[in-house]
Order: sequence, then structure tokens, then C-alpha cells
Amino acid sequence: MQNKSKDTVRLFVSRHLNDMERQGLLLSSGVRRKKVFRITKLYEQLGKATNIAVDNKTRVEPIERTIPEGKSYLSELVKIKSRLNAELTILIAEMDEYRSIMTQFPQTQTKVQKLHEESTQQSATLTGKITAITKTIELLKQEAA
Repeated sequence: MQNKSKDTVRLFVSRHLNDMERQGLLLSSGVRRKKVFRITKLYEQLGKATNIAVDNKTRVEPIERTIPEGKSYLSELVKIKSRLNAELTILIAEMDEYRSIMTQFPQTQTKVQKLHEESTQQSATLTGKITAITKTIELLKQEAA
């Protein structure tokens, strides 16, 4: 049983590391179990976004809202969307883990359920932001064409 658990954990971690690599949050070198991951600037930006508790809701404080000279609104929106997608990926992994914990340890369900619901609410908020930014990007691209 111990081996199966290790393999399951290894698969779970591997899947999420590869997802983060595809999103540009991590860089990797090596193969299979000798693979080494390094964080990217996008990951560092994600880490700088601070969570502030406001009326039992968590809000992500923007890193920087001013657009540097020479950059377009479109490219800045794409960066913000990428950052939000990365946050959403982390939240989804968190939700999956809460579900796994509740399944594996049924006695924790009542306590962990609240954490799962909070993560679900945060993911819905992020999804809404991503949708709004995506629609804005599409609109700006249509106007530019």
C-alpha cells in the first residue's frame, strides 16, 4: 500500500509540475526522475501578488497597474491574463487536493469542506476575471484589425 501511495503522489506532483511548465511558470532540465525544475519570472510575479483578507473574502492585490512606456494595453492584458491563469491552476490543484483529503480521510470532511468551498469561490472569481480580460483582448484585437 505504501508503494501505491508513493506512486500516486509522484503522478499527482508530476502532472501539476508539467502543467506549470506548460504555462511558463517553471523551466525544466533533465529527464524522468532526474528532472530539475526552476522558477521563471512569471512565477515570481505570481508570488508577489499578496492576498489580503477583506470581510472573510480574499482579494488579490494587483502587482502593478501602470503600463510601462512603449508597451501596449493589449500586451499588458495578456500578461495579466497569464498570471491569473497561473493562479487559477494553483487553485484548481488546491481544490483537487482538498477533495482527495476528504476522500482519503472522511473524518476531516466537515473541516476541510469549508476550505474547499473557499477555493471554489476564489476560482469562480478568477474565472470571471479571466473571461472579462479575454473578451477585452478580443475586442481590442477586432478594433485593431
